[in-house]
Amino acid sequence: MIGISTRITSKEHHAKLLENIDRWTFFFPHEKIVVVDSASPDKSYFEPLQQLSDNIIIEDIDNAGYEAGAWWYIFDKYPDNKMYYFFQDSMLLADKITDFIPKDENDVAVCCEHENELNAPCVGWGGDPPAMNWARDQQDKCQYTDLLMDDGTFDLAVHSSFIIHRATLEKVKAKGLDKIIIDCKFGSRAFERIWGPAFFHYEKFNKIVIPGTHVRKWHGNRDD
Repeated sequence: MIGISTRITSKEHHAKLLENIDRWTFFFPHEKIVVVDSASPDKSYFEPLQQLSDNIIIEDIDNAGYEAGAWWYIFDKYPDNKMYYFFQDSMLLADKITDFIPKDENDVAVCCEHENELNAPCVGWGGDPPAMNWARDQQDKCQYTDLLMDDGTFDLAVHSSFIIHRATLEKVKAKGLDKIIIDCKFGSRAFERIWGPAFFHYEKFNKIVIPGTHVRKWHGNRDD
């Protein structure tokens, strides 16, 4: 199952989303695609989106939790799926990604935003202290967040976009990762830094990199 989290704020984003979903239906014509609306002020894209394919499901739940809220909603509502493709709406599918699909439950495939990078980036908080402060406030909710207070670097699950087995995601949910509620832009920025440590530092899953030649970011479409 393919999950897409979106927040439409303009007609330009509306057109870009349709273009992106059209790419997913081209490469995965038989997969169900669930689009979770993240409290979009403009929902006029629903009808043209639904017309792209009979396999598209729109979840109009006014999700205010950005990607984290969308992924856990899909995880809970569609428990029969063994594999989830979770992608932010601004991550454009540029080429087929079947070679990067995890074959083992200890594997997680994460995006690399830039075309020339061979590895998903490792980052620190650097110039993003508001996101770091938000993550610090989450420490009593989740067993992973203490690592984020380290000034060093950690693996980034770019834009909270990845492919993962359900059984693998169940392991990180058991540590409270689903208890963190994203309700602000700082939290949205911070959460891509939480997925990475959860996957690769605590749980020691194997990292598969989806290069930017195959999935790349084309805009930032949230202005609030």
